[in-house]
Amino acid sequence: MKRNSPDQYASRQATIYAILVPHYMTPGFAIPLARTSENSNSAYTPFTSDPGIIGGFLPLMPHGRVIELKKTFEVQIGHEEVFAVVDHLGSPSAGPKKEIVNVINGWINDVKQHVCQLNFALFCENIVMACDVGKKIYLNKASELGDEQAAARWFISAFICIPAIRILNAGHSQTKIFTEQRLTQSGAEIVIESPTKAQIYLPHEMLPTTRMQREYYRKDLGNTLKIANMCTGFSVSINYRSGDNIGDAPQEGRLKSIDNKISKIQLASPQEKRVAILISSCLVNPPEAVDLLNIYEDSSVYANTAVNLLLDIANNARSDSKKLPFAISKEIPRFVRMAYPRQRGRVILEFARELGGYPELSRAIKQIIYNSRQREIEDVSSEALAHLQY
Repeated sequence: MKRNSPDQYASRQATIYAILVPHYMTPGFAIPLARTSENSNSAYTPFTSDPGIIGGFLPLMPHGRVIELKKTFEVQIGHEEVFAVVDHLGSPSAGPKKEIVNVINGWINDVKQHVCQLNFALFCENIVMACDVGKKIYLNKASELGDEQAAARWFISAFICIPAIRILNAGHSQTKIFTEQRLTQSGAEIVIESPTKAQIYLPHEMLPTTRMQREYYRKDLGNTLKIANMCTGFSVSINYRSGDNIGDAPQEGRLKSIDNKISKIQLASPQEKRVAILISSCLVNPPEAVDLLNIYEDSSVYANTAVNLLLDIANNARSDSKKLPFAISKEIPRFVRMAYPRQRGRVILEFARELGGYPELSRAIKQIIYNSRQREIEDVSSEALAHLQY
């Protein structure tokens, strides 16, 4: 059956009855096989539309060893993703990730091939074993190549990039998902920046569009990069290159410029001043606003909440940066309200100092001052008005 056949998505449920092992290694990962009816001669495999969720069943021509399961089970669209594995004795298993992790944990210590053992450890999120085995692999490769940087680049490419991409994909909506095939074909670019630092450059579109997405993958991504560091000795971080072409060269100067801005903003005090400077930075350079806000972290709850709001505004105005000043001016009252009442005078004053030269924002701040009966705002009104130019 052709891949684009209308029958491709015809069935909403199927029976997992076997696994397909397309290699001759044991143990190893495999492909779960499904049939849509008891009498069907056609083989299918479940695919995911959303991360970790079955979206349908694709026809498959089995090439390799087909090993039938002792116990079949039913799955349907919307169920958890199904994984399959063949153990070191050649026995098959298939099921949701938690079940397969339990299976692998029963024999992972007996796996002799280090590369295979590392892949299983990464799948099981066994950080201790992954670091132990990964370091051996890295040292062997460094000895083979006679070049630690080349070995680090190889290790990150072979074992870190795809897990990182999976984690990032899981934090995005379906429309933002990048296939592993597309990314591996185009190449996530690994740059060794110093004897102790490496960067993985991914497409700009992989940037999380909300801070919620950043929180979604923060722990898992941190653990993956920690493994790279523990194995190679290189501090590994992820950065993004801009442009629609996935093969664009990384714009290191632009990224360093953002890092420098963030470092300076984080030194400013009080927190209300940092938020005002962030808003000003976005207005000065709208094209980099989203990148700046996605990377920025603050030590205060108010500032992080304000950045959350500002990021939503910047994303909504991304198609037309000329709308950004007006969009921010409409939300100035929210920036003030989200602060504790005793803070609001300080918000008004710092916003006036940093943003008083922007007509839309100046007028919005002035309107709050004139309409407010709050003592904290009245106390700073004269000084704030002196900074408002419109």
